[in-house]
Amino acid sequence: MTLILIMTLNPGMPTRPIDREPLPIWPLTLVIVRSDGITRRELPRNGSLQIGRDPGAEIQLDDEGVSRHHAKIEITDRVRVVDLGSRNGTRAGGRRLRPQEPVELCHEETIEVGGCVMVVHVRGVEPTNLSAYGSAMTSAAMLRVRTLCDHAAEADHGVLLVGESGVGKTRLAQMIHAFSRRRGGPFEIVDCSASRPEELELRLFGAEDVAGALELARGGTLVLRHVGGMPLDLQARLIAALDAGELTRRGRARPRPIDARIIATSRDSVGVLLQSGQVRRELMFRLSRVAIEVPPLRARGAEISALVIDAVRRHALAQGRTPPRASTGTLAAAEDYHWPGNLRELDARIAQAVVECDTDALQPEHLALDVPDAVVSAPAGDGDERRAILDALLRCAGNQSQAAKLLGISRRTLVTRLELYRIPRPRDRPT
Repeated sequence: MTLILIMTLNPGMPTRPIDREPLPIWPLTLVIVRSDGITRRELPRNGSLQIGRDPGAEIQLDDEGVSRHHAKIEITDRVRVVDLGSRNGTRAGGRRLRPQEPVELCHEETIEVGGCVMVVHVRGVEPTNLSAYGSAMTSAAMLRVRTLCDHAAEADHGVLLVGESGVGKTRLAQMIHAFSRRRGGPFEIVDCSASRPEELELRLFGAEDVAGALELARGGTLVLRHVGGMPLDLQARLIAALDAGELTRRGRARPRPIDARIIATSRDSVGVLLQSGQVRRELMFRLSRVAIEVPPLRARGAEISALVIDAVRRHALAQGRTPPRASTGTLAAAEDYHWPGNLRELDARIAQAVVECDTDALQPEHLALDVPDAVVSAPAGDGDERRAILDALLRCAGNQSQAAKLLGISRRTLVTRLELYRIPRPRDRPT
């Protein structure tokens, strides 16, 4: 049986320091996440459970990434996990373990073994997060993203996360922060495109008696969402503050120290941001010491079923009900869908589907998916598709219905693509 690593970031996850709470000794349950759902095993008061592919292992995992004798869980007055010299290593709480080093598990910290994730929790109390931060990462593209995020967390450089809207860039920023040396510090988010310039300036740099995000994030992480939306004059002021390690509030003469790790996000690539003049080169050099491109959900087909299963579980438990089973047809429909809104759309659709589902199985009709036309779903590349849409609109003088007909897609699908590629909708007019 294939095991899927599910890394779920709860939308309501705290953005402040997370206390490491020790586990109570008993009663405890081990939760194991698999591709076909979640299994649970009660843990003894004392003893040791071996994890591996060996038929004699108490927790046998049939996964190519798992060694025969991979790791073990020790239960005494504490709960500890030990890597037994496995080929691919073991992670506990996001940290890779040294072989034969016992590491104590704390509340809701996860154990990652091969492609499986486990968490120990108090029996009868469902864990809020089956894996502390991130999203399903089993495709080659997302495993690369995970590796880059791990490296970024270990360093203290600026990071730029690039990807379409809804792919989970802010969630990955939270993951980097949570596994970095700054995890005990604050986590501040500023949306650079959501405010007027004067409001953004106040939010970032503060005023005479108001601390801005640069000060509030001292010792922690500051996320600049949609960094290309920041006015160039504010970018110059940000560069000066970062270089000096201090800033001076408006109306004050005395500078105040700053010490924040900057993670920026953008829908546009580094090249586009620079060529379009949206971001100053001096700032880009500071932000893109580590540049991570996050693939869209449609390029992560092997992960979609696991994401659906986990989202169903989360939303059902949040509603205080037993999670319905995602039928084979539902999973197939989800895998065939284009997901223009990426993870954000998937989460919203599953939340609504769980509300509407009054049986023990979630069916395709509960998702209400409008499967896009094959022409738009073809793997031509986002840039090619965007240019084709712009060319069709130009040839049809902005008439969306005629442009959709020319592209061989429905008008509704064209409107979805206009939103996806941030193309302003023209007013339909006769040609």
